Amino acid sequence: YIYFSSLSNETGLYKLDYEKKEITKLNNDSILEMICEGDKLYYINSNDNKIYSYSIKDNQKTLLSNSKASNLIYNNNSIFYKNLSDSSKLYSLRINNSNNLKITDLPVESFVIYNNEILFSNSSDNNYLYSLNTTNSEVKKILNISSSNLKQFDEVIYFINNENPNSLYQLVQNTENNNFDTIEVYSDFINNYYTTEKGIFLETAVNLNEVKIINYK
Repeated sequence: YIYFSSLSNETGLYKLDYEKKEITKLNNDSILEMICEGDKLYYINSNDNKIYSYSIKDNQKTLLSNSKASNLIYNNNSIFYKNLSDSSKLYSLRINNSNNLKITDLPVESFVIYNNEILFSNSSDNNYLYSLNTTNSEVKKILNISSSNLKQFDEVIYFINNENPNSLYQLVQNTENNNFDTIEVYSDFINNYYTTEKGIFLETAVNLNEVKIINYK
């Protein structure tokens, strides 16, 4: 099956049986972000911006957190997210017991999980890049670059450089000194980007109806 959401007049969560070419509506939730892990779907319902799970086996929906959320990332049986009910601070939600844990007191614009660290744009410090060591909870600044829209694909980290202006960059770890360097990927102004197996789809600012595709280097 393929699970997807629709933003048309028939808003809801759907599943597609691609062999029978049949589409079934599962519920009326308007979904912003969705993750599939095992026999569960995890998503944010835009009707209340809260996190829910949906069991593929028994078709049961469960509220996991009363906090308003965004930026879901699944890692090691936990969902990491921005808690919009707590000034966009970073939280983790254990999926086996719905235990909510605040990860940092700093507000984040976006974040990724890389090795044993969480890399994030610190909204309280000009969106400069910070790291949080998940082992000892040490927080440190790693780059004096104002960044946004951090994303990860195949262990490669991308972000929009707000200083260059809004161009796409890649974050690279320097193994010699354990610091991070940057590589410019696309130099023109972009609004958003999407990493896929076919390449990076760019939503350019010059033409909102135009989508550019660049290959991975």
